[in-house]
Amino acid sequence: MKKYYLIALIALIPLTSMGQKATIENPTWEKRGISSSSIAIEKVQTTPKATTLYFKCWLGYAEGTMRIAKDSYILVDGKKLTLTKADGIPLDELFKPNAEGFTRTFSLTFPAVNKNTQYIDFIEGEDVNYFKFFNVPVTKAADKKNKEIRKKADDEYAQAANVTDDGKPLPDNKLALGTSKLKGQIIGYTPEIFNGQKIRIMCYINNPISGAQDEVWGDLDSDGKFEMELPLTSQYQTVGIQTRDAGLVNEIFLATIGGTVEFIYDIDRYAEYRYDKPSKYMCFKGDNADINNAIAQMDRKARNFDYDEAINFKGTSAMDFKGHIYELAKRSEQNINNSSMPQKAKEYAKIKLKSSEGYFLGMADYFIAEAYRRVHNINDHRAEMPEDYQRPEFTEEYAKYVQELNLNDMQMLYSDEYQYCINELNFLIQRIGLSGMDLNMAIFKQMMDEHNNDEVIANLYNMLTELAKLKESRPYTESEIAIIQKFNKKYAQEYDKISNQIAQKKRDNILGTDKGIIVDLMKSQPLMRAFESRHVLGEMEMKAVEEIGNQTITEYAKQGNAKIQAEIEADKIRGGYFQHQTNETEADAILVDILKNHNGKVVYVDIWATWCGPCRAGIAAMKPHHEELAEKGVDFVYITDETSPEDEYNNMIAGMQGDHYRLTMDQMSKLKEKFHITGIPFYLFINKKGEVAETQSGWGGEQRVIDMLGKLMSE
Repeated sequence: MKKYYLIALIALIPLTSMGQKATIENPTWEKRGISSSSIAIEKVQTTPKATTLYFKCWLGYAEGTMRIAKDSYILVDGKKLTLTKADGIPLDELFKPNAEGFTRTFSLTFPAVNKNTQYIDFIEGEDVNYFKFFNVPVTKAADKKNKEIRKKADDEYAQAANVTDDGKPLPDNKLALGTSKLKGQIIGYTPEIFNGQKIRIMCYINNPISGAQDEVWGDLDSDGKFEMELPLTSQYQTVGIQTRDAGLVNEIFLATIGGTVEFIYDIDRYAEYRYDKPSKYMCFKGDNADINNAIAQMDRKARNFDYDEAINFKGTSAMDFKGHIYELAKRSEQNINNSSMPQKAKEYAKIKLKSSEGYFLGMADYFIAEAYRRVHNINDHRAEMPEDYQRPEFTEEYAKYVQELNLNDMQMLYSDEYQYCINELNFLIQRIGLSGMDLNMAIFKQMMDEHNNDEVIANLYNMLTELAKLKESRPYTESEIAIIQKFNKKYAQEYDKISNQIAQKKRDNILGTDKGIIVDLMKSQPLMRAFESRHVLGEMEMKAVEEIGNQTITEYAKQGNAKIQAEIEADKIRGGYFQHQTNETEADAILVDILKNHNGKVVYVDIWATWCGPCRAGIAAMKPHHEELAEKGVDFVYITDETSPEDEYNNMIAGMQGDHYRLTMDQMSKLKEKFHITGIPFYLFINKKGEVAETQSGWGGEQRVIDMLGKLMSE
């Protein structure tokens, strides 16, 4: 008996060593790719001869198609096992799910896995957008372990989703300077999902003091964890969070100075529940968790109205548009009131709703025009409006929305859109009453009275009077330019002072007050914008800041000055930028002269200005790629002209490694004429032969620039 037993045992050895036998129904994989939401593994079957994955796919609409690559494989202990058979679908061809329910089932078969294998990865292809599943269990023990891990995460989300109401109102907010911590984890993240691409987290904070958007960047660890310190300008402030490289996360949360917010986001669950159940794939902990989870779980349309709703409007009257926006907001407010959110979260949602109203009402000129285009099927929003279009008239009565919505309330600082309200309100005020040439004439008339008809002011006033009569603009003559230059030298500060007085009086009339947070910020933002071009506020500017009378704004200006001065000094020590003189170069030969220093190189020419926001955005976006591209043989050349103030220019280029040229107005005019440049930023891509291979108008994103430079380097 023993003899026969041994023989039977020996006979089984080759079979068990070849593979295992198991069937796992509804396996719980650990991670899946971000583009795998329309497909799932329903069963895994392993035998000594093969490994088969049974899939279900769905798209939710009849026109949808998908494709499975014939070179799909499973990864087992670092070894690729390629696809041997497909049942129920063609390979490398687009196919449709079935008509009923838009679902389809199919199976893919691969070689057998080793008997000791616990997990496999399914990889359809190397592209980020291909279907991928990681740590798919092939044993019951492995599946049990995955399910335990998943249950723990699901319980955590469920606990966070169970938001309780403590009945307390939203705390009073105020301007303040400080920082908040953000700790987070992207569960299910693995570099393999993104083919090794480095994924970065970006938090953006709309800054009401400066009117700018502050950005903070962080990197994901290999396990998906990250930690960031966020600069805030109010005690409670809304922060946006994105994974820009992957287009995955796009959420907002409320942060507190001195506090910590924890953010957990599950890629695998996101793929399955992203459209209807956010509480299944993300949650917030720490400070303001009740508000953050409640807002995350509430459908955006239920708490707001969007662009399409705003332009679903058939009139051209400003007051009618105002009524339209109020009706949309009333509906959204009812949705908020009817929700199960805690009291604090409801107050927070209503504040954000008010800021949306303020933004749309401030942008009424644009939205009414867009509504007209929609009604009349004018698809190009850049096209000129038809002659019969009546541009809306804005009055002080219309602008009373500021008082009606109570936008001068300190609690508005909770909203990340508050600064947009202020920006658009500034433009709206310019449209009401005196503006443009009329405002200039009023200022000069007042200056004439105050300076007893000074000759320079009188000459300039008379010149502007004549210009105002002309239907078409024309260049100033040399004598007119001389008058303007003399005026700027003698009366520029007085002009600014009086124009500010007139603008302030008009603003106060429209707002119904000369006090409050909105007044302070409307005064603050124009001054703080200087920081964007690395301009250090001078004595007169700091005096204007102090006259606002807000201690936080004054401290912000002092800290901004100190920060910029430190950055400029550090950049000058680091070096790497080269300033060139071009005054003796003929205007039409300027580019040829510049490129002499870059023979045989691929050259990236950036035509920019210190005052140009999109220019600065493009420069900032390319900065992280500069060193790598320079090492590969790309030279960076930056060209501006005399419209960039010299002090701001010198400060900014210290942080822009490359070769810099500040052209005369004549030189820049000829350069723009040669390359048909109608606006900036503008880019020239020069190949190794010194030829202009491509041009680009406007900033189109760093990836487009990197691809173009890569193409030229490979030629």
